[in-house]
Amino acid sequence: GDGLRLAKQLRDCAMEPGLSAAARQRAEDVLVLFEGHEWQAKRLIELGLAGRDLSRASSVVKIQHGEFSQTITAAGVELQCPKHRDYWQRKHLDVRRHSIAGGPNEIYRNMIANRVLGMGR
Repeated sequence: GDGLRLAKQLRDCAMEPGLSAAARQRAEDVLVLFEGHEWQAKRLIELGLAGRDLSRASSVVKIQHGEFSQTITAAGVELQCPKHRDYWQRKHLDVRRHSIAGGPNEIYRNMIANRVLGMGR
């Protein structure tokens, strides 16, 4: 998916010479978090294929996916990779736009609070 492409590009950019150690570490931290998110998403797919009802979990994954994509592209912008600076700025704006078009995460958080946690209003 797009998240995997972004993660691969971030990893490639972090290998470019002349970047600060702090920027490289930030990129590495983001990639470790992303790998954890990918594992979780794959686990949910396995559970879904086994017949488990994942309707509640899907809202959580939607929020996480959007936030991780924004985190990856923000790290790409921060990295200041000379070859891909424009790419990261464009992708960061695209990810922000798509996250809003899919419904603000606040709406999904309210749905989780109401439907999953039974918090109601």
